[in-house]
Amino acid sequence: MLNENQEQTRKLALGCSKPCFEVVDKAKLMWFEEIFEEFKKILVSQSQIS
Repeated sequence: MLNENQEQTRKLALGCSKPCFEVVDKAKLMWFEEIFEEFKKILVSQSQIS
């Protein structure tokens, strides 16, 4: 007999077996890229200071 966690895991695994794709809005993608670039600049500047 499966315990509650095993049952939930089994149900999640069944749901994940179907391929699913999320359409990403271009504006959201651009926003993410801008945030990533800012983060990268901060990391580079901190590594040069160290």
